[in-house]
Amino acid sequence: MFKFILFLSMIITLFRNQLWWACHRLSDNDAWHCYLGLFLSFYFIAKSNEAKPYRKINFNHLTLVLILFCLTYSFIPNSIQCFIILMILYIGYCLCLERSLNFNVILLLCFCLPWLTTFQFYLGYPLRLICSYGSILAFKLLAMPVELTGILFSYQDKTIYIDAPCSGIKMLYTGLLFSVVLCNLYNLSFKKTLIFLTLTFILILITNIFRYVILFFGEAGFFYMPQWVHSGVGLLLFLINNTICFYLINNYETLQKFKKTCFLLIKNTLKERAQI
Repeated sequence: MFKFILFLSMIITLFRNQLWWACHRLSDNDAWHCYLGLFLSFYFIAKSNEAKPYRKINFNHLTLVLILFCLTYSFIPNSIQCFIILMILYIGYCLCLERSLNFNVILLLCFCLPWLTTFQFYLGYPLRLICSYGSILAFKLLAMPVELTGILFSYQDKTIYIDAPCSGIKMLYTGLLFSVVLCNLYNLSFKKTLIFLTLTFILILITNIFRYVILFFGEAGFFYMPQWVHSGVGLLLFLINNTICFYLINNYETLQKFKKTCFLLIKNTLKERAQI
């Protein structure tokens, strides 16, 4: 433990500017997910000490991460710099205390940083675009003459716009965090983790498309929709999504079948778009 305390002191001294930036960002009102990610990371790092190690590390891992930091320092943003510092701390911890490196914990460390605002800025429009096209396919199945221009739905004399807060970035972010926590709880292997997270991502997209369709009916005047319905529908679908994820991770055979179904659905959707 003394080695790690010495190592931690050195890292804090060397990277004090980046760590000060992280502390400043963590004081923002939207940083609740960072505290949750830190708490869960510390919990699973402590818990992994009791588990049987499956991968040993050496100083080469630490050296590679330090080289990566030095090569990219001048042009990468502070958030990525802080993630690399967290990686250095985690690898140093494993080396000093002779623990194993856990891939699922590394994924969890990604949620310790304030990415949410960045994702909303860069991924908000692409996510709205993808889910809008998915919604159009759903409207075609319902034989409804809904047209899409960018992210604008046109139905009869009404135009419905999907604004930034309704993009679904928070649902995507929180859903992936929940899935990474499940991967840590069940101690999934590297391959199973990648499969599970890929399917979770696809499932969240499908859930988001359902949300777009339901909210469209309300905004188009098919039924009266109070303001709280926007949040209520999102919360209900989010709970259903997480319930499905929990079921899939407990039934690996069903997970494999769901994987094949998802990829077949994506293939058919792309084929339909090509024909249009």
